[in-house]
Amino acid sequence: MDKSCTMIRSGIIQKLQKFSARRLKNEIAEVAQTCNTQTARGPPHVTQELDDDIQLLYSTLQQYQSCNTGGSERDIMINIRLNGYRALGKNSDPASFIVDNASAEFGVLFLDHPHVGNGYWQETCVQICHTRPPELPRVKFTDLGPNPAATQAQYEPIACESFCQQISCRNQDLIYLSTRDGGLVYHKRSDVNRDWLASCEAVSLANAFTKPELKLNDKSKAILGMLLAKTTWEFYDSAVIGQGLTSDNIHFICEQRANIAGAFVNEPVLLTRFSQSNGQMSDTGIQIGGNVSSATMNLIHDMPKILALGIILLEIETGKIMRRHRENPRVCPPGLFNINTDYKIACNLVATGPNAHTESIIPDLNKLSPLRTILPLCIKPGELRTKLQQTLSAQKKNIAGINYRNALRSVIYNEIAFPLQTWANQFDDLNRVKPLWEVKVKQEIPRPTIPLTAPPLRPRQASSFDNRDYRRLREGSRRWFNRYEQLNDYLQPRDSEMRDGYKRIKVAMLDTGITQEDYDYLRDSLSSFEYKDFVDEAAKDTACDNSGHGSAGVSLLLKTCPQASLYIARVLETDVALTADVNTVVQGINWAIERQVDIITMALGFEKKQQRVIDAIDRAYRSGILIFAAASNDRNFSPVYCPAILTDQVFAMYSTNAGIRESWSLNPSPIAGDSFAIFGENVELKEEGPLVQGTSYSTSIAAGLAAMLLDFVSQEADIHKMRELSNLKKKQGMNMIFREMAKSDNGYLCIRPWKLLKNDIDYEDHLEDDQVRKQEREWIRGTIVRLLQLEKLHDSYRG
Repeated sequence: MDKSCTMIRSGIIQKLQKFSARRLKNEIAEVAQTCNTQTARGPPHVTQELDDDIQLLYSTLQQYQSCNTGGSERDIMINIRLNGYRALGKNSDPASFIVDNASAEFGVLFLDHPHVGNGYWQETCVQICHTRPPELPRVKFTDLGPNPAATQAQYEPIACESFCQQISCRNQDLIYLSTRDGGLVYHKRSDVNRDWLASCEAVSLANAFTKPELKLNDKSKAILGMLLAKTTWEFYDSAVIGQGLTSDNIHFICEQRANIAGAFVNEPVLLTRFSQSNGQMSDTGIQIGGNVSSATMNLIHDMPKILALGIILLEIETGKIMRRHRENPRVCPPGLFNINTDYKIACNLVATGPNAHTESIIPDLNKLSPLRTILPLCIKPGELRTKLQQTLSAQKKNIAGINYRNALRSVIYNEIAFPLQTWANQFDDLNRVKPLWEVKVKQEIPRPTIPLTAPPLRPRQASSFDNRDYRRLREGSRRWFNRYEQLNDYLQPRDSEMRDGYKRIKVAMLDTGITQEDYDYLRDSLSSFEYKDFVDEAAKDTACDNSGHGSAGVSLLLKTCPQASLYIARVLETDVALTADVNTVVQGINWAIERQVDIITMALGFEKKQQRVIDAIDRAYRSGILIFAAASNDRNFSPVYCPAILTDQVFAMYSTNAGIRESWSLNPSPIAGDSFAIFGENVELKEEGPLVQGTSYSTSIAAGLAAMLLDFVSQEADIHKMRELSNLKKKQGMNMIFREMAKSDNGYLCIRPWKLLKNDIDYEDHLEDDQVRKQEREWIRGTIVRLLQLEKLHDSYRG
């Protein structure tokens, strides 16, 4: 939005307080006209006509909500596109109409026939007609004009029992429908407007929050918040949104855009549910003319739909659904869950003022973010009604005849929808967004149900773009490890470079165990290897890894430090650490201390601090053991895990991609101290195997790098140099070496191991050059000594 338009809007909004409710709509119309001439975005459209359009759409779709094919009734899934509404009027392009007397157009996605083996999304365009014309509808065909062969029968409403046949197996076309006589009339088909991935299941926003690959950046949050506020404002007086928008009824359907397939934030859909009553809603959001549940009447908040909007905006900002917030005893009230529990949690999270709750997110929001006022306005009861009363009182005239419903809608627009729209417009091109998550186009999803005579759609094959992108990521992983080998080949000792008494570095890995195949291989190939199962202590000479997580970590550890002595402890049954696992984790740490290991690596973590784990970590740290732990893969949806949060004693490891940039789709925010990150995104574990990602893999690689550096130091034959290098076994010493290899990116110290080398050379051309090897090893040794002496000076200064 350009500056002039913003100034005009701001001026109009300031005047709204002074005008009567009758003039309020005129001012909003002026805003709409201004935006229509100066921006490409649709204008605000809040009139009785819109309410009527929505009500007619709802009542019409209600007629087609189920199918009885095969003798069993099944619901038809209906999703309304939040970005698919368009008002039609005298000034609209004539080509926009399929029926001359249409007043609006809605985008609707049906999951086609619910009884077939494979469900596919069918895009439709529904145009709203309130009256039946006296003659045949003048149906528009682009570039062709009216169809002269049209007959009355062609434009009769579709019978409910045959509706599924109309929307099924359409080969990804766009169906044009219109409303007539309480039903839907079929008109034509055309190419789709968007390349929906027809066979991908819709994913609710609530389930999207649980996806590790979810990428919800500031721009995405702003766009989604704007669309949800706009929908609440437009649909406020209809039954379409029920008691309000929730993360369970907002869904995303994947689509292909350019070379990327995934779910996009600017195309959310509303899963439409139909109530038994077709009543309207009061200005407080409570249904009238129908049955209202006693639970709803017991809600403390006076405007359920506004509360629902506030809660979903809060969920988007925190990255957690309310079910996750209920697990936090600091914000969740004691007692059984009831209809007011989420409301009370939300109040704690948006509290303001000197006595605000310690968990309030308001102080952490951007100082200019409208959410600082919008969240309390929506969530605290009576706040929005107070705004409404202030607006009405400021009008000075007799307000006895004012339409409170229209006035409330205007306040919702002015105080919520418009500020969020303005906030979103600060970002470049809202139509260009990165996917919330990416998907691979794959074979159709089987759904064993009653077959239909019509054939299913042909499955879409993965595009060459997907394959090329996957190859690029795989090549990036190989390139990273090839560069790592430049350092590793110089660090690994030849026989002549090992001092008498050289001992291998001991590394303990606490994870989900290893597979029996890996166990047999390691037992036969490593000179020093131990395995202990704390989950099933009865297991003898057998190994187990139900998830493969631990085996992957071992693979990366041996890839980065081939000569390490391994001590593997199975402390988890799955790759998620639960409170019930605290005992086995503590046992694993104590076992590692008893084995006098040099390094403990823990690609695991607890969302909440566990005192017994903290105490065990303290014992390991005081025993001179370097400890590595995964920060988490939840971005800021949850805090940095325990024990990674113990940064004074533990290396909390974050992830980078192969290009040495921090993995913003995985990492939580950096915390106090040095937040080191190393390769962990799209890692190739074995040739042509699947790529994996997560800070767990970063943890294993970092531990392997540290083990390789300690091994290099232990090769030193000179007793005086050996003493100088011994401080590398301390966390502060290894910290200095990691910093030397790191490059800062968004607050993370992204480690490039090969930067410890002196020369940026093609190491393959010099690998057998003894002189180059000697120079590089002396350079690395000298760098370590220099950095450790610097750390020693820092220690004496701090002392």
